[in-house]
Amino acid sequence: MRFKHIHIAELATFLESDLYLQSTHCPISRHRAISQINNPQADPEDVALVLAVEEKQIIGYIGLLPDRIGEERVYWNSCWWASDKHRTVALPLLLEFLKVADKRILLTDMPPHTEQIIRKLKIAKIINLPAGMVGYVGVKLADWLPVRASFMKRFKRLLQIIDNILNTLFKIYFKLRIAKPTISTTPIEQFTYHDESFMNLHSSGELIRRSPEGLMWILNYPWVLTKGTAPYQYDHYYFTAVAKKAKFELVRLQKNNELIAILYLRVINDQLVAPYIYCDRRDMDEIARFLMQKMLEEDCTNILVYNQLLKEALLREGSFLFKKEVARNFAWHPSIDHLMDVAFKLQDGDGDVAFC
Repeated sequence: MRFKHIHIAELATFLESDLYLQSTHCPISRHRAISQINNPQADPEDVALVLAVEEKQIIGYIGLLPDRIGEERVYWNSCWWASDKHRTVALPLLLEFLKVADKRILLTDMPPHTEQIIRKLKIAKIINLPAGMVGYVGVKLADWLPVRASFMKRFKRLLQIIDNILNTLFKIYFKLRIAKPTISTTPIEQFTYHDESFMNLHSSGELIRRSPEGLMWILNYPWVLTKGTAPYQYDHYYFTAVAKKAKFELVRLQKNNELIAILYLRVINDQLVAPYIYCDRRDMDEIARFLMQKMLEEDCTNILVYNQLLKEALLREGSFLFKKEVARNFAWHPSIDHLMDVAFKLQDGDGDVAFC
């Protein structure tokens, strides 16, 4: 087994290589690679992928997403996978990731098994952030019940019909219940000087201060495409590359002709997320009402939120069928302690979360 580093400048060539085209396991989708190539925070020499290769086959990989805190380079972990037959390469891949990134690593939203490994190895400081929330305005019994009871798979078509009936009724109910926001919205196709000033004013204290250029990159180079529009199949890729629905928007919210918020919105399948929000806290109730209405417009069944002010505003609406809390963690290597302000803030989309 050997490691192969794929730099940002090499990604386009890698996509046409025999190793990529003939591998049983796909390490990166083409549109995700194109997004990495266009990352405004990346340099050509930055490593985007570390591959574990054996006998001309990829048996494991770990991804890096270059970013900056101020002027200093950092790297988010963006994926980590090893084949079932080669589980022993997982740990060497993690250590190679640490080496390639010169220990300047950030991790967030780690699954429990990853967090357990990081804690055991003591290679990063981990903090538990305030819990997020998933709030539901609809149901997906056809997806949920077969997971809990395999015999329900035979009733999938019936469950889909029940879902359609229930969600139509729920949509009527919530349309009557949710107060309509008293705001207007316009899509952002190009940032104005006023937009940029507004973002700067409402991003103080953030660890990663996204620029307008950074938000436009996230909008224009998604990692998830709507099924049917993706030119390639990704059955041998173990992360999300295509979805039934994938929609991304940058919008301005105005009240009485005054800009009150800039939002980046993401809908994948039936879930709404607002990865980036720039606003005054006094306007959060209006934003919550707007997002509740957005869920209904996009036929979403739920919204995922970690922003605590937005979470509180959504709960004040009191309009969910049910809700559940979602744990969130964040980790960094001690070598970049000096970059961690005591009161730093994360946006919901920091890391690769804005993409998928």
